[in-house]
Amino acid sequence: MEGFDWKVNRDGNITYFHRGILAWITRTPSLELLDTTFCVGGYYADLYDFMRLPNGHKVLLAYEGVPYAMDTVVPGGNPNATIVEALVIQELDASGELIFQWRAIEHMSPGDVPHQDLTAAEVPLNHGNSIDIDADGHFVISSRVLDEITKIHRTTGQILWRWGGPSGDFAFAGGHPFTHQHSVRCLGNNRYLVFDNGNFSSEFTGLPPYSRAVEYELDTENMVAQEVWSYTHPENLYGLAMGSVQRLPNGNTLIHWGTLTSTPDWGAIVTEVTPEGTVAFEMRFIDSEHLYRCEKHHWLTNNEIVGCMDSSACNFDVLASLPPGPDDPQELVCTYPDVGYDCDGSCLEDADGDTVCDPFDNCPGVPNAGQTDSDADGLGDACDPEDNTSTPSVPPAARPSPVSYVVTPDGRRINPSDLGSTHRGLMLLVHADGTVEKRWFP
Repeated sequence: MEGFDWKVNRDGNITYFHRGILAWITRTPSLELLDTTFCVGGYYADLYDFMRLPNGHKVLLAYEGVPYAMDTVVPGGNPNATIVEALVIQELDASGELIFQWRAIEHMSPGDVPHQDLTAAEVPLNHGNSIDIDADGHFVISSRVLDEITKIHRTTGQILWRWGGPSGDFAFAGGHPFTHQHSVRCLGNNRYLVFDNGNFSSEFTGLPPYSRAVEYELDTENMVAQEVWSYTHPENLYGLAMGSVQRLPNGNTLIHWGTLTSTPDWGAIVTEVTPEGTVAFEMRFIDSEHLYRCEKHHWLTNNEIVGCMDSSACNFDVLASLPPGPDDPQELVCTYPDVGYDCDGSCLEDADGDTVCDPFDNCPGVPNAGQTDSDADGLGDACDPEDNTSTPSVPPAARPSPVSYVVTPDGRRINPSDLGSTHRGLMLLVHADGTVEKRWFP
């Protein structure tokens, strides 16, 4: 139940779907649990895709069922039908608040669905199975049962274009249309990579159905989808469901061929091919072992971050997974507050509110920001009974004696100004009156 669609997501963390609680689990690269993400507003997250963005936003997919009078759509339609597999997109901000929602039922018609019995009691609408973000920031989704890829405005929800299927805006050039596709990925410059399951490819080729990876370039002025690259497995593999495709940084393409029906002795097959179509890598699973999606990412190796790993430091980095090297000791990578101050430079203790922290205030009971000490005895004029310029307002017993020096646990004598910067931990503070105080400096 736990672990579906395991992958390194866009923010560098590990995500996977939990089918028991219908939510996405996120773990750090070192597998520490980070959070659990649910849909909101009464929807339940679906397992087909999930994006965690570097800005903390999360994009989820869900399905909903909607009562629908199909007799108003097609002759013989069921007046009490239910539209199923109607996609819902939700984008949550870093705090988990819903900032965008899109419902397919508000933008798509069940009358556009091909290859389905529209007179049935349940009619699938679009079965969205992947989502990506285009170069201009808008969403691109794959709708399997519509044989359609759709671009959606990320703010208004308006459909910007429809590609493929009965309502497509583009003509196909240089190849046949995709059918029941998965895993559309935006490559930039109006180029898109698609895993074409090819369930109905026979309608265009006259051949038995087969799957392929296809790259298209869209001409959004003339509305033409030009096939610019494709790869079909030498064994004419046909995956009737699932499957994925990914363009790798080196230009190769990773293809997972879906749920195969043409290779009875094998389960899932994953192939990496060069732009020229040469197989660079292939992995075959045993019979009955299937995958939904397969992607190739750097996990720990390229996501290891040298940074401050000390949670008490001001610049602690929760993503840091490597300590600094020998030439960069931790004290040079981490920054700490000065003794008596927090990371924002505010006093931890300032009884008289004069912005001078109590450990360094020569008269902590009386406001004296100037810290004037005319006789240089370590006690400020504001509360020094021997200074005729002021009247003591704090009883002598309540006045802490200033710190003369500090002794480390190993017996070294250091200056008080070094506390919290180069020296931390348990320290002995030796006051001017001879008293000794134990204090911990994080």
